Amino acid sequence: MSKLRSELAPSPAPTFVNGLFAGLALAVVLAHAWLAVLLAPLRETFEELAGEGIGAVPCLSRLVVHPAWLWGVTVGGAALVVALIAKRPARRAPYIATALLLLCTVTATWVLSQTPMSQLAGNLKSDAEMQLVPVGP
Repeated sequence: MSKLRSELAPSPAPTFVNGLFAGLALAVVLAHAWLAVLLAPLRETFEELAGEGIGAVPCLSRLVVHPAWLWGVTVGGAALVVALIAKRPARRAPYIATALLLLCTVTATWVLSQTPMSQLAGNLKSDAEMQLVPVGP
């Protein structure tokens, strides 16, 4: 009889692991909100760099420091996590996919926003090295 009861009862959802991924996704949303505040001044800096002819800022770098991207991803990610938690699917795949998607967006936001500054720092370093080369006897 107990064997029949265990076969008929639905297996519990793996809530602990799902909760871990939901928590990771929420932490990534909070990290993106922090980046939205931190990277806001870079938009003006990129515009000044392009305006002074110091260097062209890549399109993706300008995109990830735009307020629509910074706050849109934050609000959209938060809405996605809230919807996921409210629906509480039993399968693990939606939790993993949400966490990975948000982790990719926060990583891309950080890396693409820092690329022009790294390139500029490399150019300044090479200019400084060229000035240190002795000229003449």
